[in-house]
Amino acid sequence: MKKLTNLILLLCMTMLSMPSVNAQQNFETSIEASINNGTNWSLDFNSSGCFHNTKVVLFLDLSQDTIILRHIKDGKEQSKIALTSDNLNTLIEFERQLLNRSNKYGGCTTIETYTVSSEFSSYTIKDSSCAWNGLSKLLKTIK
Repeated sequence: MKKLTNLILLLCMTMLSMPSVNAQQNFETSIEASINNGTNWSLDFNSSGCFHNTKVVLFLDLSQDTIILRHIKDGKEQSKIALTSDNLNTLIEFERQLLNRSNKYGGCTTIETYTVSSEFSSYTIKDSSCAWNGLSKLLKTIK
């Protein structure tokens, strides 16, 4: 009886420690994992230089049948965009490129700080190369 109890206990512990089928490891980006699992995803962006300081927040609203990208700049909502599959692919490609940026320090006085937060991943990338301008390009593409 004791062996059976130990076996059941071992099986239960193994099942509890197994990663879920939808864990981040199955996806290349946190956006894909968040959408697939219906969890929050956001990007906090800050650009600061000699003569400016801009804060932008993008977050996915998954509460409706469509995926809405909400765009807030300096505390004011700028837009709500119902994402098409093309828009979504553009957003995923943006995160792939961001992940490949690592921290690029260059001769530019402007520093762009990207902080991605989700249930599956949180990270910050700083870019002072003035070469990528990823958020600006993203927002122009998905309008």
